[in-house]
Amino acid sequence: MKLKYKYSESAIKPETIEINPNNTVYIRKDIIPEVRTYDENNSITYWTYQEALLTLEEFSAYATQLMSLNAIKNMDNAENIKQLTAKQKNGDCNQMIIMEGIAEIYEMIVNTRREDI
Repeated sequence: MKLKYKYSESAIKPETIEINPNNTVYIRKDIIPEVRTYDENNSITYWTYQEALLTLEEFSAYATQLMSLNAIKNMDNAENIKQLTAKQKNGDCNQMIIMEGIAEIYEMIVNTRREDI
């Protein structure tokens, strides 16, 4: 699954991952502050970023995909990959998978931001 990002901005610093009560998931990246001056003595900070919008089901699938890719790229242990595959078959909607996916996405974003610095 490839996320479709759109540019956005806000006067409030956004969270990297946000789940709304209506089960909409926002994934944001490249969050950068931009100070704008609107007269001689006043300025305001806007946050510009890219944002993808997913349903909770799409987010679950995306998190599962990231976990699988991470297991394949970072582990040459066949047993770990076998266990991961078994968990996916038995519980795609399992809360633990969603939380692990969120952690993977967070780590990926943090690592990307460190590379940009």
